[in-house]
Amino acid sequence: MIGRTPRAALLVAGLLESYYTCGETIFVRVSRFFENNIPAEHWHKELLSRMSLEYPGIRPTVISNQTEIHLSELMRFRHFRRYYFGTAYDWKRIDELVARLDTLHPALMKELSDFLSWLESIET
Repeated sequence: MIGRTPRAALLVAGLLESYYTCGETIFVRVSRFFENNIPAEHWHKELLSRMSLEYPGIRPTVISNQTEIHLSELMRFRHFRRYYFGTAYDWKRIDELVARLDTLHPALMKELSDFLSWLESIET
């Protein structure tokens, strides 16, 4: 256990932020290839929302609605972390996000794997 120090909170917050950013990077690449039309205003939220939509004849959903809900919480936290530097992290909130990640991660990995399998099936 790393302890519940301010430094430890900063470390865990950074990992949560990075996790979401990695997912968002994947979603940006999917969007650029299949849709390429996300409005600049609120694009982070719009991008995430679009990943849970099916575009018939173009692509299936990338993530489920439940995964979108979990990722939305991480997105909000990332925004908080990036723009409120001097704020101490609340361990209760960090614990909630880590618990959410424990549920989210296996689902997201399966959904991305399913999407990759779909991509490979259209490639041949």
